[in-house]
Amino acid sequence: MDLRGCAKEFLLGSDPATGTRAWRSRPGIVRQDESALAELTFMETGRHFPRCHPRPRDGKIWPVLFINGLGLHSRVGCGGRGRSRPGR
Repeated sequence: MDLRGCAKEFLLGSDPATGTRAWRSRPGIVRQDESALAELTFMETGRHFPRCHPRPRDGKIWPVLFINGLGLHSRVGCGGRGRSRPGR
């Protein structure tokens, strides 16, 4: 059942279904329940997603981590386990 007509969703000031390339390149937060990334640390995830943007921040992930309050947890896994990965 298509519920698009029932409600309006806005993210970063735009409807995600109709966002332009410029809109998609704006910074955002990645869903935490993304199972394909469950084995990555925050740092590894932060290095992965800039590759999806036309103008990444030159690999400068630390400012993004600290802005979002994750800087001190950069070695913790993203899969919700709350533990550091050995050897990282």
